[in-house]
Amino acid sequence: MGQLIVERCTVLVTGRELGLTRDTFTKARLRAWLKGEVVARGGWAGMTPMTPPPDLQDWVDNFSETYSLSAVGNLAEFFRRLTVSGLTPGGRRGASVPLVYDPRRLLPNASELGAVGEGLAGFYLEKVVGLIFVVRPFGVNPDFVFVDKRNGSKHLVQVKTTLGTKRSSDLTEAINLLDVLAKTKLLRRGKYVADLVSVRVRAIDDFSVRHFGIEDV
Repeated sequence: MGQLIVERCTVLVTGRELGLTRDTFTKARLRAWLKGEVVARGGWAGMTPMTPPPDLQDWVDNFSETYSLSAVGNLAEFFRRLTVSGLTPGGRRGASVPLVYDPRRLLPNASELGAVGEGLAGFYLEKVVGLIFVVRPFGVNPDFVFVDKRNGSKHLVQVKTTLGTKRSSDLTEAINLLDVLAKTKLLRRGKYVADLVSVRVRAIDDFSVRHFGIEDV
């Protein structure tokens, strides 16, 4: 059945904080401010673990930027072969011990890994958060635009997918997304939320999602 673990944190920003996205110096101040806000709100709040969607490939097909029709199957094969050393991706065993394949160097296709993360993020935002999909802007940030019908806010969503158990800092991506939000407000007024959804793939049925919501007030 697998598991999907979700952590969430939401902070509020004003025009003052959005103005800090303009250059390297002010972004450093914004980074420190965001760190402080996460701590002030008690860090990341965990939700009850849930089951990932059994039809994950369908969600990948719906939300991926590229055709990734076998992304879930390929990722499953990657995890199956992790414990076997000396094999090429096609299953050929190396004859030279010094040059044998180390399973730690055998990685899944990066675009397919990203596609799985985007599919899982789409599932989470629609089925757990309750947002409505609007558009997928191809080739630019953000990855998705959703809307919350309850208050009319538009959600600019960026998805970051990593493999394994280590989690990198999300603050750089969050600041870049806030920059997009600030520029969007200049073009079209309204209520916006920047959502950074960080997906970790630990196994083909074991995922974690960290949702960093930054709401413009």
